[in-house]
Amino acid sequence: MSQVAGQGSQVELLRCVPGVQKIEAIKAIRRHTGLGLKSAKHTFEECWSTGKTVALPVPSEAEAHALAERLLTLGVVSRVGNSVYDDLARFEPPGWWVRRKGTFEMRALRHVNGHVLLEGTMLDGTLDLGDDIAYLLSERLIVLLPVLKLDRNTCGFTVQSHAETDDEFEFTQALVGPGDHLPVLAPSDP
Repeated sequence: MSQVAGQGSQVELLRCVPGVQKIEAIKAIRRHTGLGLKSAKHTFEECWSTGKTVALPVPSEAEAHALAERLLTLGVVSRVGNSVYDDLARFEPPGWWVRRKGTFEMRALRHVNGHVLLEGTMLDGTLDLGDDIAYLLSERLIVLLPVLKLDRNTCGFTVQSHAETDDEFEFTQALVGPGDHLPVLAPSDP
């Protein structure tokens, strides 16, 4: 993880979602951290272009949470302490459709024999065959990865999902990655 020197609290920039508002994000970073334009731009672009986690110093815990909230509205996923600011973490499906069972933290995403394999741990709740692991493309479009095969091991879970072509897998890989917190969904009880 890259870090910009500083005292007080910090905001970790985890990733940028497609359509991130780059200029507004850099302005918010400058406003909340006191960094100059060159430093704020360099720090943001390190996260945006490389996908690296970058730590930003902020003067206080309250300022850190304010920056994370603002960045979330601009398309930047961030973390302050144990709080992750990510639309996926806030996703609550309509109760008549599905219910949220927990949160899956992904460690790895692989494409093996035409199937998507996700490796990770459950941060809360449970994971069972027939559940779906979800990620949001936008506030109105969600992609579900059905849990077709589930192996429990000492490090957590390996989940086999549906078959994808190489192009479809590259698309999935561009949207989700290690460290992402993904909601686990199941059909609502009748």
